[in-house]
Amino acid sequence: MIQPGDQHSASSPGEAAPDQKTGRAELPPPAPDPDWGALLQQTAEMGGDVARLLLLELQLSLSSLKRMLVLSVAMLPVLLLAWVSLSAVPAVLVYEYMGSPTLAVGCFVLIQVLTLFLLRMAVTRYSRTLGLPLTRKQLRQFRGGQRE
Repeated sequence: MIQPGDQHSASSPGEAAPDQKTGRAELPPPAPDPDWGALLQQTAEMGGDVARLLLLELQLSLSSLKRMLVLSVAMLPVLLLAWVSLSAVPAVLVYEYMGSPTLAVGCFVLIQVLTLFLLRMAVTRYSRTLGLPLTRKQLRQFRGGQRE
């Protein structure tokens, strides 16, 4: 146990221990220089491993993308039939209620036209972002700032 007044004191791990004769703290010996060649080789190997992993993952992603594309194309006819079936339900209800095939066909066509209108609005809204408007605005501001 360390008593008050003892010359020995517990030093923290980062602190140098005092010399018994002089009372001055001795610096620990310098750390050996790292083997830069080995570090460089390990870094290069790790970079190569990461590059191989990236290449393999990209190949896997491309094969998955091809499968997804084929499945999406196969889903189109099913989706089209489901849409037509669901659109025909209100038309049949109009026919049952009103007894007029003309109104039933008109209801069916109206549903299709409204859907096309909504889809066209969505395409128009999303096509505005294809021209990179924020980037163009930033470039215009940058060019305007250079002229001043």
